[in-house]
Amino acid sequence: MDRAVISCLNKSDYEAEIVIEVIVGRSSSLSSAREAQATAQGSEAAVTLSSVANTEQTGNILRWSGFKRAGFEAAYSLAEGLDTTGVLRVAAPSGASDTFGEQSVMAKPSDIVLRCAPSVVSLRPRLTRARDSSALITLYGDANSRCRGGSGGEKETWVSCAERTEIAEGLDRLGQCYGKQG
Repeated sequence: MDRAVISCLNKSDYEAEIVIEVIVGRSSSLSSAREAQATAQGSEAAVTLSSVANTEQTGNILRWSGFKRAGFEAAYSLAEGLDTTGVLRVAAPSGASDTFGEQSVMAKPSDIVLRCAPSVVSLRPRLTRARDSSALITLYGDANSRCRGGSGGEKETWVSCAERTEIAEGLDRLGQCYGKQG
């Protein structure tokens, strides 16, 4: 089955890689494409995918990866469009194209991309080394205030919510649970 996958991979303690892969079989018009442009239908955001493998077993795997702030911004713009329209359009310079609906896009795009926000990634080493929950509780309160107090349509608000989730997972590893006794 042809599909699109968006993932966030930790490259190091302080850097993550956002990867968008489109995997197509032999029957797809994109099966021989070396390069293609991926856009969210109705959005101006676009990334260029390059073929990284094309075999009988795997089909054609077209991939884009981004790092740091620029990679996050490009991926977030695309994910935001995907969340709105639910359709990813991939077109090769030859004119061959294919669309991937919600059933073909694995996971909610913005949820994955937000986990790769530079501020979220920079929290991870601190959370891993944390042995005392008091500093994390303070961080959680700050992120929670920004998450709940921000405008729902603003990227910064969503990043704050992703930071809050990351910190909550760190607190959970320390046996702390917000709002529950026992």
